[in-house]
Amino acid sequence: MATRKQSPLIFPIVRKSKRIVKKPKRPPPHEWTDAELVLLGTMPDVALAKRMGIGYSIVRQQRYRWGIAPFKPVIPPHVWTDEMILLLGKVPDRELKERFGISIHSVKTKRDKLGIPPHRNISPPVVWKPHMVALLGTKSDVTLGALWGIKTMLVTIKRQKLGVPRYRNRPELREEHIAMLGKYSDAHIARLLGGDRDDIVRHKREELGIPKWQPSPSFTPQMTAQLGKQSDGSLSRQWGVGHNLVRNKRLALGIPTYVDDNIVPWTDQYIAMLGKYSDGHIARLLGKKSAETVRHKRLQLGIAACPRVGSLAKPVKASLNS
Repeated sequence: MATRKQSPLIFPIVRKSKRIVKKPKRPPPHEWTDAELVLLGTMPDVALAKRMGIGYSIVRQQRYRWGIAPFKPVIPPHVWTDEMILLLGKVPDRELKERFGISIHSVKTKRDKLGIPPHRNISPPVVWKPHMVALLGTKSDVTLGALWGIKTMLVTIKRQKLGVPRYRNRPELREEHIAMLGKYSDAHIARLLGGDRDDIVRHKREELGIPKWQPSPSFTPQMTAQLGKQSDGSLSRQWGVGHNLVRNKRLALGIPTYVDDNIVPWTDQYIAMLGKYSDGHIARLLGKKSAETVRHKRLQLGIAACPRVGSLAKPVKASLNS
């Protein structure tokens, strides 16, 4: 019978010999003497183990075995004088602890035993004078509290109760801004002041008794004539109305979006692409301009939109107001 030859690609399995690691032998158990047993519970287990040169767990197990309680240092009771008892509840417990060198637990226990409530720092009520109320909001609550010697929280509560906005580099309203109160929105006047602090505008308007401006959906003929000749954002800032209100009115009248042709480089090459490529594609070639800008130019020249790929319908010539 022919023997089967071993393929040279098959490597023989080499078994690694397992080395037997011998565990270290445990030390023999400690033999307790009568003198060592007497010390159990007379000192902490850690201190006794260190003194005997053995492990802490060995001492603890031996103490458990004999039913001996753990060591507790005996603290002599503190002698309370009449002066100390009179101070209970009149000053904080921590102050008594630091003054007489006793634990705060001892102070609390003695006070509870005598039925004395803890000390509470109750500030006297603040008498708000007219000049103090006038300064609310003109400086920070922390500064005013330090100036009058009262807590900052009391200043904050009083200011919020009166509806005075907090101090944060408050811009002052000039005469032209005050004349606009009630005629324009508080947010619009706040933007003219160079920020978003409409709460300052609202507080000044309420102080003068001027009612809040309400947006009117009606447009005058002069306002309607300007739609599409300027951007919606520019018109909304001029009229002090919302951007969406101007945009919705323009779309309802079928007026296209205002586009400044001076900012778009309309060369003969780009104009020749109108209607042959999509508005979005041409807008990207123009430098990330909006597709609405390209659409406005295409409708202005009377060029139909580029038909979609796969559509058999012929492009229909669109109007500028579509």
